[in-house]
Amino acid sequence: MGVAPISGALPNTKGSMTKNYIIALADKIASGIATDDEIAAYNVMYNSLQARHDLQPEEKSAMEAQLRERILQKTKSRPAIRTMHWWQWAAAAVVLFAVAGAFFFRRPAQKATMAVKPATTQPANINPGTQKALLTLANGNVVVLDSNLNGTFAIQGNMRVTRQNGRLQYIAAADKAAQPAEVYNTITTPRGGQYQLVLGDGTKVWLNAASLLRFPAGFTGATRDVEIKGEAYFEVAKDAAHPFRVFAGGAVVRVLGTHFNINAYDDENTIATTLLEGSVKMVKNEAESILKPGDQAQLDKSGRINLLHDVNVQQVVAWKDGFFQFDNAGIKTVMRQLSRWYDVEVEYRGAIDPAMSFDGKMGRDLRLQQVLKILQKSEVHFAIEGRNIIVVP
Repeated sequence: MGVAPISGALPNTKGSMTKNYIIALADKIASGIATDDEIAAYNVMYNSLQARHDLQPEEKSAMEAQLRERILQKTKSRPAIRTMHWWQWAAAAVVLFAVAGAFFFRRPAQKATMAVKPATTQPANINPGTQKALLTLANGNVVVLDSNLNGTFAIQGNMRVTRQNGRLQYIAAADKAAQPAEVYNTITTPRGGQYQLVLGDGTKVWLNAASLLRFPAGFTGATRDVEIKGEAYFEVAKDAAHPFRVFAGGAVVRVLGTHFNINAYDDENTIATTLLEGSVKMVKNEAESILKPGDQAQLDKSGRINLLHDVNVQQVVAWKDGFFQFDNAGIKTVMRQLSRWYDVEVEYRGAIDPAMSFDGKMGRDLRLQQVLKILQKSEVHFAIEGRNIIVVP
């Protein structure tokens, strides 16, 4: 039996107990008696070790070698049961000793307690989100974008609307003689859904869960204007003669050709534009900010723009690449992301210390129960009631 890679998290507890726990897990996996939860807990670790920037390469190598030797010793003693070679799952293993583990919890100094009545039945599995969206055409017709839809299914202006390779694409029709007025389409992802599309100018867009993008089927004006609610990642096609503009919450992001992410959810405190490549300008009334790669402009509800430098851009766009990644994130930030992706409601009971924060990375393909088991290694606990998640100290 191989060990499937699962990116995830464990608390950064310290001391020999943690070391002994990891060795015990390694022994159980090698002996073939580990449970699914124990395998999942163990599998979170190698990628985390590789992500550590505060460890020297020789430190990482020594940690890997020590645990690998432990596994090899155990597997040599039981060849009749099964053979597990370390290289089969090295990409998913880790050594979580006193200094390892890239997903950890900063625990509050004091703990509050609250009793939660356990569920009488095991809650049903809550699966992760999928590729799904709704497309509203200019005439008001709504198209369900799912795996059953392929090929050209609509004409909008002078553009053919198709679904190819799992994404929506707008392609210029053969006859470009007529240039009709811009007709607008809207693509909406539900909670628990995300989608990709290619606009008529070749711009690529990734749309996160619970988001909306309004855009012209074909760009015909002096500027290329779209509107976003929620979160999207853009790779804008270069066209110096026709600037690309994104409208979000009253702000405007102006670009020519660049890669950037916009987070404009209503339940977030700011509208955040993060630049990965090129240059953009964020404008709100009289306030404006020019971004360079690695910068993030945060527009707060008062209309003030705060410019941050050298942000963790991999963390910002991790959702596009299939991960949750947190960088000193509070519990409510974490739960907002889980709520959108798993289409669940979140309720807080008791005082959750705001000083608690989370760092790390785990796959968005995990079931919600797996994610909560990982997070529950901290001083926060969860109960599932239907599609409601109860968070308690």
